[in-house]
Amino acid sequence: RSDRAYLPGQGAGIDRWRNDVGAGLRIYLKNIVLPLLGLDIGYGIEGRDPKIYFEVGLTDF
Repeated sequence: RSDRAYLPGQGAGIDRWRNDVGAGLRIYLKNIVLPLLGLDIGYGIEGRDPKIYFEVGLTDF
């Protein structure tokens, strides 16, 4: 078995996996140019670190 390190200093094992929970909300608006707005809230269980993400994007035409 060969292990690959894709990033410098990357360790082996499961320590690179994250154990998080979260929720999200997506709103599609067809009357504006950017019809997708999203808000995600997550919390890292092991790292005890909350994160908030806001997305603006397009859907398929």
